[in-house]
Amino acid sequence: MSEDFDKMLTMCKLQLAANTESNAIHVKVMSAYTSGSLTTPQVKWHLSVGDIDMENGVQLVDALIKDGMSIIKDVNIETLLNCMTSGYQDMVRSRHLFEHSADRSTSSIIHHWQQGEKLTPPTILVFTEEHFRKIGREHLISSVELVPIDGKHRLNAAYYFGETKVPILVRNPQLELIKTMLKNGN
Repeated sequence: MSEDFDKMLTMCKLQLAANTESNAIHVKVMSAYTSGSLTTPQVKWHLSVGDIDMENGVQLVDALIKDGMSIIKDVNIETLLNCMTSGYQDMVRSRHLFEHSADRSTSSIIHHWQQGEKLTPPTILVFTEEHFRKIGREHLISSVELVPIDGKHRLNAAYYFGETKVPILVRNPQLELIKTMLKNGN
C-alpha cells in the first residue's frame, strides 16, 4: 500500500510541476500580448506524418490513425476557411488570438513556436451526407464542409500571426475529396 501511495504522490508532484510551468508560460505570453510586446514567432509545422509523435500530446481520433493519414502542404488559409463551417470561419477571421484570458492552449502554441519547435498541422475532416446518415443525423445534411477536429487553436494562431498558407493533416480515404474541395474553393 505504501508503494501505491508513493507512486500516487510522485504523479501528483509531477502534475503540479507541469501545471506550474504551464501557468508561468501562460502568464508570460499573456503579459506580452496585453502590453503589445508579443513578437510574431516563426510558425513551424511537422511536414511529414512520420515526424508526429502519436503517443504524446496528439489527440487524433482512432479512425484517422486506422485509415492512415497524409499532410497536404501549403494550403491557402483563406481557401481552407471558405470550405469550413461559417462559425469557425468567423471566429478565425475575427483575429482574436485568445478565446478568453485563461486560454492556455494558445499560450502553449506561441511558446512552442517561440522555442523554434514544430507543431502538428491542424487535422481536417469532411463530414459527408454518408457520414450524417451513418450516425443518424440526417437533419444535419446541408452541405459538405471541412471541419477542424484538432488544431483549431493552432490554425487560429497561424492566421493571427499573418500566415497565408498552412499544412493540414487529413484521413487518407478523404485525401482526394479534400484536395478537390480546396481546389474548387468549396
